[in-house]
Order: sequence, then structure tokens, then C-alpha cells
Amino acid sequence: CSVSCGDGVMERTVQCVSADGQESNRCSPDAEPETRKVCTNPSCNLPSSCLDIQSTKGPIPDSEHFLSVQGKVLKVYCAGMQTETPQEYITLTTGEEENISEIFGFRLNDPSQCPANDSRREDCDCRRDYTAAGVTTFSKVRLDLRRMNIIISSIPKPFPQDDAATTIFNSRIVL
Repeated sequence: CSVSCGDGVMERTVQCVSADGQESNRCSPDAEPETRKVCTNPSCNLPSSCLDIQSTKGPIPDSEHFLSVQGKVLKVYCAGMQTETPQEYITLTTGEEENISEIFGFRLNDPSQCPANDSRREDCDCRRDYTAAGVTTFSKVRLDLRRMNIIISSIPKPFPQDDAATTIFNSRIVL
């Protein structure tokens, strides 16, 4: 589009070619595609944060909205729209089946030993008395719009950890 904001024009070169890719003059003028068309870049009219939406519309229910982020249109879930600090979340398209947070039920007696690389080996020197083990699934993660980073603390943990050094904690996000 010829403009980054508002209405503009897109242009392209159109030429007639034969089946073997050679330039030709046998094309019907009626079948020739347009060389110009009007285009619109609506991102300049979009809010850039959930707070911007709230300041325009007032307190509204939490829901999905389109925001202009770094010149691109991004679909964001706005949470806390009835509070003074609404927050932006990305909805993970793969859903809860693929996005998990897990605490494995065994605690290592020596944290420098196996298991490693997110494995669930049961043959390690482990205590099997950890009652806070579990799995949580999730479908959204919080986003820092200025840095375009996922806020890691927004990833839910299955249960509070009492001994992080000897508990295996694993999170997986699929975008």
C-alpha cells in the first residue's frame, strides 16, 4: 500500500504471457486483471493497548480486541478491563491441549543429578513424597507490548512450589 496509515493505492505490473512463459499479445483485454486498486491500512486508527481501549470505551467486559503494535495489527485478549491496569494476553491457537505447566511428583535428593532435559525418569535417587505435583493447562499468556515478550510469570504453575531446587518444573508453550 502506498501509505502506512489510511487510504492509499497498490500497483502491480500486468503482462500477458503464453503457456510456456513467453510474452504474448494474445490475451483478451477483458481478462486482464487490474493494475491498481485502493488499499486501506486501518492500524493507524486502532488503539495500541488495552488501556487505550478502556480510556475510550470505559469499563467493558474482558474480551479480544485488535491493537496496533509496532505498526502491525495484533489480536489481543484484554483482561482486567474493569480495573485501573488492564493487561494484554495472547490467545494460544493450539489451545490447552498443547500448553501445559507441570510439577513432577518426585523430588531429587541431589538436584545436580538426573532427570535432565524435562524427562520423567523414575530410576533416580528421588523422594516420592511430593504432594503438590500436578499439571495445569492454559490457553493465554501475558504479553509485554513494549518489548514484545511473553511475561513468564503469567504462565500458571500447577501448585505452589515449596522447594524449587529439588522439584522439577516444566512449562511448554506452543504458538
